[in-house]
Amino acid sequence: LYRLWRWNKAAHARRRAGGGRPPRTLLVQHVPFFEFNATEEVRRFGASAVAYVNLARHPVSMSRSWFFYMVDPTVRPGGRAGRTLEIRRRMGPCGCAELTYEECVLTAPTNGCDANLHLKDDLLKYFCGLGPECLEDTDERLERARRHLRERYVAVGLMEHLPLSLELFAAKLPRVFGGAVSALSGATRKTTTPYGGLSWRAARLLLEHPRNRRLLAFWEDVRAHFWTRVKACAGEGRLPSAAAAAEAAAWEWG
Repeated sequence: LYRLWRWNKAAHARRRAGGGRPPRTLLVQHVPFFEFNATEEVRRFGASAVAYVNLARHPVSMSRSWFFYMVDPTVRPGGRAGRTLEIRRRMGPCGCAELTYEECVLTAPTNGCDANLHLKDDLLKYFCGLGPECLEDTDERLERARRHLRERYVAVGLMEHLPLSLELFAAKLPRVFGGAVSALSGATRKTTTPYGGLSWRAARLLLEHPRNRRLLAFWEDVRAHFWTRVKACAGEGRLPSAAAAAEAAAWEWG
């Protein structure tokens, strides 16, 4: 995303220098959904409308990544990773300080650490928005997130299908993402898989836990949102790669 932002910034400079059309602003940030169109920021940025896009990741893969990210000093320097690791040590068996994520999940039932089977629910929180009702695992939060996904988001990509997601963004918002695919063509890509390398035994504990029911239901909504739009764009000839069209045609509901 940082590379995308740099490419977009360079495109802005070229447009200004060449006297072309007013550039589109690409805001990349960890921010929950909010009604940007209803705020003074629209007037301040000189925008007549705002398009919402997002990239989503399977909740199991995201939770596993977060588990390691929090104690990785290369990405959380200045003692932050060390402080998190120390907190985990003080929590005893439930802190999983010396364990892998798989071991943490598998030992949770025996150690009485039910919270270790709760998936990180940022996906629901971010699509729900800023209100206090977005902090609790309720049907209200789920329905609000679904409404925003359905009514406000032009496109939502999947990290498991990043190149195809960029093609979808380019098809939906060509003035913003028209050169994104070629701009990232030489970038090193990490492979993201749904369960992040977990065994099926560990993944099943997470997938079948009642606390994760709403989150996983919303994940399926996000997948449907993505593939519906990919198939529509492929049918209109707006996805350039043959692989993208093949992936769209191969996807099945359910």
